[in-house]
Amino acid sequence: MNINLKSHIKTLFAVKSVQVTFQGLLSICILLSLLACQHQEEKEADVYTEKEATSTSQLKALAEMKYISHTSMDLAVDINFQGGGPAYLSVYSKYVRENNDHWKINYDSRLLASYMINSQIRQEIAIPQHLTRLLVQVWFYDDRAPVSKEILIDKRLSIQL
Repeated sequence: MNINLKSHIKTLFAVKSVQVTFQGLLSICILLSLLACQHQEEKEADVYTEKEATSTSQLKALAEMKYISHTSMDLAVDINFQGGGPAYLSVYSKYVRENNDHWKINYDSRLLASYMINSQIRQEIAIPQHLTRLLVQVWFYDDRAPVSKEILIDKRLSIQL
C-alpha cells in the first residue's frame, strides 16, 4: 500500500473535533477507493508471478480433432462445343464480373493451370474451404476467343463449354 495514503487517512481521523462536511466525506471515499484499487493490483501481480507460461510443446489436441483447411473437387471440362483443343485451362478463385460482362481476374489466384490436348480433361483440385465459387477459363491457341464460366464448388463437377 502507498504509505502517503495511509498517513493522510490517519491525519484525517486524528483530529479530535470532527466536522462532517460533504467535501470531507468525499475525500475519505476517494482515498478508500484508491486503497482498494491498489490492493487489487497487488493481488493480481502476485497471481501473475505464480503462473508459468505455457509453451506450444505442452499443448495437447484430442485424437478425434481433424483440421482440414481445404476440400477437394473432381473437375471435368469438355470443350467439344468449342471445336476441341489444343487449349489451356485455368481455374481462378478471385475475380469480378464487370458491367460490360468482362471478367476482371486476379491471375495470382489461379488454382489450376493445365494444357488440354484433347477436347476433355479431368483434374482433382484442392480448394480452400472458404470459397464457394470459381471461374473456369479456357484459352485456345488459335484465333478463337477464350471461354469463361463461373461455377459453384461441388465434390464432382462436369462442365461443357
